[in-house]
Amino acid sequence: MESPLLLAALFVAAMIAGWIDSIAGGGGLITLPALLAAGLPPHIALGTNKFQSSFGSFTATMNHYRRGIINVREAIWGVVCTAIGAAAGAYVVQILDSQLLERVIPFLLLAILVYFIFSPRLGDLDTKQ
Repeated sequence: MESPLLLAALFVAAMIAGWIDSIAGGGGLITLPALLAAGLPPHIALGTNKFQSSFGSFTATMNHYRRGIINVREAIWGVVCTAIGAAAGAYVVQILDSQLLERVIPFLLLAILVYFIFSPRLGDLDTKQ
């Protein structure tokens, strides 16, 4: 059985990540390192992170759809490309060596973090007033 302290830390990380996701996205920058630090193998941590984030994405998509913000005809191509990318990413993660993933993932997360920090206007063009 997992320690109560570890479970509490993962719970707190998930709550913070969910809060960040609800405001701006990027909660995976919190949950993925937390899952890896908890000792999950990289492919399990990546899958768990993507699975939990899909609930937030689905909820946001449904809210935007109900408000009429999403044009389904325009969005369908993005959905198709996302599905192809997700399937390809899942396949690649399964065939890569876990030790390689353990070495590469921290650098990728750091690169994404640096990109978001130095891109303060990210998303300004997509904002609908």
